[in-house]
Amino acid sequence: MSVRRQSPRPELREDAIAAARWVHSNAIALRIDPHRIAVGGDSAGGNLAAVIALWARDTGDMSIAFQLLIYPSTDQRGDWPSRASNGKGCLLTKEVIDYCHDLYITDPAQDLDWRTSPLLHRNQS
Repeated sequence: MSVRRQSPRPELREDAIAAARWVHSNAIALRIDPHRIAVGGDSAGGNLAAVIALWARDTGDMSIAFQLLIYPSTDQRGDWPSRASNGKGCLLTKEVIDYCHDLYITDPAQDLDWRTSPLLHRNQS
């Protein structure tokens, strides 16, 4: 069930960052407070929300007031014991996780990039 693409999918995180920047840049027109922007998501969306928050903090381009991460995918290496012990009989099986991973990441080296695995960022605090 493995799918390999020819190139990585960095445009997903770049699109997410661009969307956050657009909201921040247009906060007044959107009638929102640019200092109270939040990001959030579940699973892959939680991954992107964490990446946006870390990017925003590191660049200083905007502040994120709050992030809501619901079972975020924060470490793409996938070598966790729970993945083997719980990878069968549930809706989210090891095979499904591998399939989704392979749609997003084509080069195993990308698993170590904090923009793919935000848990690996040098400074999460």
